[in-house]
Amino acid sequence: ITDARLDFPGPKIIYVNPAFTKMTGFTADELIGATPRILQGENTDPELMVQLRTALDAGQLWAGRAVNYRKDGTSYWVEWNISPVRGDSGKITHFVSVQRDITESVAERKQLEMLSSALEKSPDYILMADASGCIEYVNPAFEAYTGTYLEHIRGHNLQLLETDHSSANFYRNISKTLGQDESFRSTFVNRGKENHMSHIEQTITPVKNSDGDTLRYLSVSKDVTQRVQKEKELKRVAATDILTGLINRWSFDEVLREEIERTRRHGRPLSLIMVDIDHFKEVNDACGHDVGDDVLVQLCGILRVNLRVGDHFARWGGEEFMILTPETDLEQAKALANKLRETIKETPFPDVGTLTASFGVVHVRPGEPVKTLLKRVDRLLYEAKEQGRDRVIIADELDESKEPCQGL
Repeated sequence: ITDARLDFPGPKIIYVNPAFTKMTGFTADELIGATPRILQGENTDPELMVQLRTALDAGQLWAGRAVNYRKDGTSYWVEWNISPVRGDSGKITHFVSVQRDITESVAERKQLEMLSSALEKSPDYILMADASGCIEYVNPAFEAYTGTYLEHIRGHNLQLLETDHSSANFYRNISKTLGQDESFRSTFVNRGKENHMSHIEQTITPVKNSDGDTLRYLSVSKDVTQRVQKEKELKRVAATDILTGLINRWSFDEVLREEIERTRRHGRPLSLIMVDIDHFKEVNDACGHDVGDDVLVQLCGILRVNLRVGDHFARWGGEEFMILTPETDLEQAKALANKLRETIKETPFPDVGTLTASFGVVHVRPGEPVKTLLKRVDRLLYEAKEQGRDRVIIADELDESKEPCQGL
């Protein structure tokens, strides 16, 4: 409570209750006789003080919020009401000020405003739904991506946003995961505005109260199309021979293991052909490596057009190539190898003329380790070279008991 003197330095405090001293840190003796200016500081709004003085001059009730300062110099927010008290003559004799510390609520409001601003400005697509799945909020990025606006979908169930493009199993997985109070994460292909297809990375998180009850669900999605495309390109480059565009040795090894396993499960024939260009070192020495590279690229083209869609064709290293032929027995693989050998022999190569190639052909034995298989086909190719090149050697044309030396 203050007196009613409004001339400088202002009304003097004549009473404070214990709650006021606790809030300000001043004792009652320090406050009584002082003016309320004792509570002002650098962040006190001067315009607000002008409004307060104007209201008091007019004898009006004033209400507002202000920053005050405690004795130790720390600031705090107060919600403030000042009422004039009139005597019997109607003249104002005192002012009664009631203040409530609202520092925590102001901080919470500022935090909410900050979070709201972050959601509004976020480039991610954000959606919030209540515990029953009814939509409460979507941010501008979500509206721009989907072409669907909050005013049209607020209060509707999330099923409104389900598309035919995603499978029923996809939505079942979401329900199952969230039903277990776990966050759902997935990357999937989605159709956005104007049927634009993109890769979306989505996380849906249950938001709980202090008792562990789910209050709502927060969905945050982002377009990761460029990242997915880059990852695919990196994988393609890692698995591809740069010169020929064929799968490389590392990638072929994976394919070989998968096909062997498939053959084991289904009992179907599988054959492997190893190809080597005859006298290729002489081509490089006489014509240069650029011409040699052109020969390799042309040879790949020749072989490709004579292979089936299901065959796997890889550059093994240097001038060596591997051809894996599913659903093909040894005789069929031999016929294919001879066809390829004749085609190579009959095709002229620019700056080089005609070339020949040697072939080793094996069928995959049940339960045969990959390492053993590769040693066998390499031994057959070596034998084709030893017998004069430009020929096909298959497994049953050699004594299979003569396994290669373990040191090789």
